[in-house]
Amino acid sequence: MKLNGLKVAVMLCASLIVSACGNNEEVVKTAEPVPQVEIKVGFGPSNYAVQFQESIQPILERQGYKVTPIVFSQNPMITSSMRDNEIDASISQSYAFMLDLNRLLKMDMMSVGHTATAPQSLRSKKHNSLDDVRDGMTVTLSNDPINMERGARILESLGWVTIREGAKPATFSLKDIEKGQYNLVFKDVDPAHSMRSMDDVDFAIVNGNYVVNMGEKITDGLYVEKTPDDHRVIVTIQSKDKDQQWVKDLAAAYASDEFRDYILARPMYEGFIMPKEWNPVPDQK
Repeated sequence: MKLNGLKVAVMLCASLIVSACGNNEEVVKTAEPVPQVEIKVGFGPSNYAVQFQESIQPILERQGYKVTPIVFSQNPMITSSMRDNEIDASISQSYAFMLDLNRLLKMDMMSVGHTATAPQSLRSKKHNSLDDVRDGMTVTLSNDPINMERGARILESLGWVTIREGAKPATFSLKDIEKGQYNLVFKDVDPAHSMRSMDDVDFAIVNGNYVVNMGEKITDGLYVEKTPDDHRVIVTIQSKDKDQQWVKDLAAAYASDEFRDYILARPMYEGFIMPKEWNPVPDQK
């Protein structure tokens, strides 16, 4: 009788365990899955995309986000994609440019941080000194408004040109550049071709990304842009998303020690302007 009682007890316990397991399985099957948040981030062809993919993206993926970087062939495509909600953020434009685009396109973008920014530099294969400049010499500038305006400001700081009063970054053109100390000839080129164009001109203003991509140092230029705060490359979102957790996590990743250590460990970023959110901010070279 004891043996039979034991069998009954064992069978009863087994039945309860199976029943409990069955109930748990039912709960799991009927529970709603937690959706994974996807962050789509836009870039132009630049080192900013590389920085993101190698350092920022892994940080966000460890937090459970699905991260999709999208590299556009032309910068205007980035803004239109954000306006159409095809991307959530971009790392491609300066604060000054963003404000101008907000005004022109009636958008409401905002900055939530900075990345390591490549300054422009004045370079030459034909001349070894700024003192070599003469009337009639040819200078190339980027053919997109924001980078052309930045390049023209470099020339203005040297006294070579003056810039028309009221000129705006988002609509800047060669017509906004006026004679300064010298009467120069200007050519606008695709920024990606500016290094290659140096064989045919006297001087060129080159975006730092393309200097680095050619294996050269930004600091080897004849003159390196003293990049003003409003021309540093920012992390841009639409204001409607400012309270979203993914925005806070994206901003925190760019301000993180991990991203700082990634940038400082790579010689290719020598001469870049470091994010002001880093604490302490490394000395600029």
